[in-house]
Amino acid sequence: MTTRFPSARKIVLALPFALILLAGAFWMAWGVYDQRSEGERARQVYRLSPQEMDSLREGDIILRRGYGMVSDYIVKLFDEPYALSHCGLLSRKDGKWQVIHSESSSYFEFEGAQSQELASFVSHSRPGTVMIVRLRAPEEEMAKVTAAAWQVVEQAVVFDYAFDMEDHSQMYCAEMIWKVIDDQLGIDIYDQPGKPRRYNQFANFYDSAHFEVVFNHNPIPAGQAPAMLQAGAP
Repeated sequence: MTTRFPSARKIVLALPFALILLAGAFWMAWGVYDQRSEGERARQVYRLSPQEMDSLREGDIILRRGYGMVSDYIVKLFDEPYALSHCGLLSRKDGKWQVIHSESSSYFEFEGAQSQELASFVSHSRPGTVMIVRLRAPEEEMAKVTAAAWQVVEQAVVFDYAFDMEDHSQMYCAEMIWKVIDDQLGIDIYDQPGKPRRYNQFANFYDSAHFEVVFNHNPIPAGQAPAMLQAGAP
């Protein structure tokens, strides 16, 4: 009995259809995953206290862990002491705190630079994961930084899925903050004495070389010294 195998031509013709089916299955799984995460978020109530709100300043940076597949992937990929996946810049506009950030989440119509009310941003964060840090710079200087960030929003810069720090026509969350600080103040937050340059680490934002921690909801990881981490050392 002779076994007949598909010809190379049939395999080549079938390959695009197989890839389309795989891509479709992936997008469906992603959608289901994010829907479940959104359902989990809707059942949670997370907000800052009045005392914490009073402690905020123009240009403070908020870090958090969000919901959904992208957030969970970033947390696992970075594998840092604090499970963080996103960051934004605080600015007060029309009497309300806004978060300027570049968002990749499917919860928003536009994926890229945008503003969001702080209360909404916190409510889309996993409880117990918000951290507020402050660049070691005068508050009046930080107003220049937030003004530049608002310009990025006005330009509708899209989210950078390539995470390319050389091309700023598209920007991801940390890239946008790094660039406006560097452009306006000449401070490179990734330049830390005695440490390698690491773009894919949120620890850059609570390193004491450039930042102080205003408050931190994250639990102190086992085996870490609370005073060191609260002071901003990685």
